[in-house]
Amino acid sequence: MMDQFRSASRAFAWLLFCACVCTVTGDVTPPSPAPPPPSLSFSAGFSSDMVLQQSNGSTGAAIYGLVAYPGAEIKVTVMGSASYSVNAMVSPNGNESTWRAELKPTQASKGKEYGILVQCTSGCEQAPSPDLNTVYIERIVYGDVYFCSGQSNMALAVHFTYSANVLADDIKRGKYSNIRLFQYGGMGVSSEFHSYVPRYATAIGATTWYNITHAVALPDIPEHGGHVQLNPFHSFSATCTYYAVGLTDIYGDDAPPIGLIQSAVGGTQIEAWLDNETLGTCTNESGYNITNGINYGYGLTSLLYYGMVTPFLNMSVAGWAWYQGENNCHGVMGNSLTKSGYGCDQAALVRLWRTKWSASSATDPEAPFGVVSLAAGGSEGSGQHMAGMRWSQTANYGSLPNAAMPNTFLAHAYDIGDPWAGAEGNKDNCSDPGPATPPDPKCIPFDASNWAPIVKQLAPLVRNSSATPYFMGGIHPRFKHEVGRRLAVARLHHLSGPTLASCATSATALSVELDATKMGGEDILLQSFDNNVSNWNSPDSSTMMLCTDAQGPGIANASTCGCFAWDYLRVPNPNDPTNKGHDISRWYCTQHIKSLGTREHSGLWVPTAAERAASHARHAPTLQAPTLGWRPSPNPFLNIWAPAEMTTGRSAATGNPTLNVDLNTVNGTVLAVRYAWPFSGDTCCPSIARGYEVCQPAACPVLSATTQLPLNPFFASVQGGKCVCEPPQQC
Repeated sequence: MMDQFRSASRAFAWLLFCACVCTVTGDVTPPSPAPPPPSLSFSAGFSSDMVLQQSNGSTGAAIYGLVAYPGAEIKVTVMGSASYSVNAMVSPNGNESTWRAELKPTQASKGKEYGILVQCTSGCEQAPSPDLNTVYIERIVYGDVYFCSGQSNMALAVHFTYSANVLADDIKRGKYSNIRLFQYGGMGVSSEFHSYVPRYATAIGATTWYNITHAVALPDIPEHGGHVQLNPFHSFSATCTYYAVGLTDIYGDDAPPIGLIQSAVGGTQIEAWLDNETLGTCTNESGYNITNGINYGYGLTSLLYYGMVTPFLNMSVAGWAWYQGENNCHGVMGNSLTKSGYGCDQAALVRLWRTKWSASSATDPEAPFGVVSLAAGGSEGSGQHMAGMRWSQTANYGSLPNAAMPNTFLAHAYDIGDPWAGAEGNKDNCSDPGPATPPDPKCIPFDASNWAPIVKQLAPLVRNSSATPYFMGGIHPRFKHEVGRRLAVARLHHLSGPTLASCATSATALSVELDATKMGGEDILLQSFDNNVSNWNSPDSSTMMLCTDAQGPGIANASTCGCFAWDYLRVPNPNDPTNKGHDISRWYCTQHIKSLGTREHSGLWVPTAAERAASHARHAPTLQAPTLGWRPSPNPFLNIWAPAEMTTGRSAATGNPTLNVDLNTVNGTVLAVRYAWPFSGDTCCPSIARGYEVCQPAACPVLSATTQLPLNPFFASVQGGKCVCEPPQQC
């Protein structure tokens, strides 16, 4: 039986090939009528060459699909070293009835492949042909399946990354043959992928799985207008691929087969990936392009949850990877503790997906869930919200895992934005000068001698930057290999990276203590950093910054220094109120707003609901800022912060690593401290000549010494000589 179906499959593939490439030279005959649809099929996500989730428990992976006849009886036969058959359960729903069968628990099958034959044994007699009542897939392996989702930085293809060609060469030499790929949708998807109701089985998007070895060998196909149809390797999610590569590198010879499912859409908000019941459980959720009460975007509709998540809920997975947030930066970052904004939505999404997957399949209800924090340059014009966004990506605990998001892990990208962001227009002159492209006189010589060891090996690829195309500029960093490596390290080594435990000040020193347990007992790698603000492009950066009362209580006090989230209103210029182009910005501390229209007695101005509404109206015709070329003025409270020179040490009481600052060189009393918590200058390279000089990847000063994970961002007020963090974060 298996040989018969293999022969039929090869014959069909050959006919399909001929139909695509053969040229008609004689009389043109009318096209044949379309073949009747199959009465039996697999759901999208099932095909030959796929990976099924391994299991050593009592429940195995499930397979499922569609059947045209609600009274059908279906038998599933697994063909391999020990063949067996099971009967599928049919759920009647007219000609869109579904079938589902649970297979026997099977452990990872490295080097062992299976075939699965599905037959309608009764009730399908109405089919135009008996051949339509049988489907077969082969070369199936058991291993670990990961579902990769989010928006454009998850959908970004391998083709647009520095390591694409290096990885392709490694694969052609036989490495990473354990990885298999399935792409559902892409950077942009048509409306057929949207749904208002769950699609637990669907034929939409029913493409094929690829062994990565086969995918990389397929050609890229030139198309009209200079466009290229990328092969399944080059077009697949870079973050997801490099995550699997990182896992394989750590596993070594013990690496199981790894199946990757990409279901990500550019330009989407987190609300699109939640179900209707979850939406509304958090306040201040983001709207998107709402006109006359009709939502024309992806926000608040659950369209992608129902259309691009539910088709996979019955498929067992080992875990998830999530990279999203850029299109939520315009909204409310919120806090999981107060059930508001993105901080609440992020934790809700993790709970929702785990609950739905584990209820529908053999997926572990606490399966690992990975998150990528946003890279520098990913704020979509709302850089003042970036620190709050990254904090909210941890449900506002400051690191993963935590009580709101247990068994989660995090790969920070704040220090690995695109190294040549801002150089898109002259990258050939500065990033890769050659005889045909003499360097611009403004170019700064490329020097990777001080790069962190883990990224230094990629320096030649960054140097030859023009060989790697951009996708829409620096908002999609091409340095995705390191994102995948950090995900894999955090996942398998159970590391959070350097994390604030506490801090204290004395008359002469500030000591920031880090939690040794969250970094596996590693030491700290403290890199050199230019702390001379006169060399910076703005008064802010992602290094350690201190706020003191040196400028006097009128501007530098407990309220202004203790504000961890700023925003602005766009208001008319008193001297030219009718000209929007001359509008001015008025900055305020957003943490002092409990609800719209209320004010606190913090000594800071807080806008009313009417004032906020008027500001939004000034941004018409869209809600996104900035618009019409207008830019807000700099936040005047940035100047009360200054960078700190750090040294490393160990706590005598706990043995934890410490970052120490000599306060004899600091003017005034320290009122607050922050790290990788930008208010404006979201960069680890504040003093480079942007556009003419490379931003060193992983350039922020603090990394773990061995795994080289960056310090988790933090903000803390200093009260009574001790650090106080905003709940739920503790320090």
